[in-house]
Amino acid sequence: MITTEVPVLISAGVLLCSGVGKAANFARTSASLEGSFALRPHVATRLNAALIVVETAIALMLLSPLRVAGLVSASLLFGAFLAYTAFIVISGRERTCMCFGQSARRIGWPTVVRNALLLAIAAYGAYLVANGGVLDLRRELATKVLIAAYFVLLFWAWAQVFEDESQRKDVVA
Repeated sequence: MITTEVPVLISAGVLLCSGVGKAANFARTSASLEGSFALRPHVATRLNAALIVVETAIALMLLSPLRVAGLVSASLLFGAFLAYTAFIVISGRERTCMCFGQSARRIGWPTVVRNALLLAIAAYGAYLVANGGVLDLRRELATKVLIAAYFVLLFWAWAQVFEDESQRKDVVA
């Protein structure tokens, strides 16, 4: 059996990592937003602060009795990220993203797929809540897809860490 805990914990973990990463690299993340959106510095700084507050607040809602509102909010936020990144890729524009406050990466299809997976996980959590909160793993294909998506996301994040490390070594060398 799987409960709402799986999508809640995945969504909360991603949002907390993102908010903390942006806060830890506040100046670099603000500069990235300034360049990607052609914003004035003070506007980019405020947008970065707002993203940190929103991501952290949603993560905390997910870990509280407000988890239903958190799942809906996470779905909306991931949906907005998906729409933006898909627009950038489809329009052929070159933009970078410091999505988790780490090294800037070019927005491409992997970013779109990641955002689609995150949206699917949060929306599936909201679906679980609306349908009693528990589904049987043996019978539910959607649950199996969710677990597969989690491992794909986990593998992707792991690969990004190692790719960042190899790029840092290339720069230093």
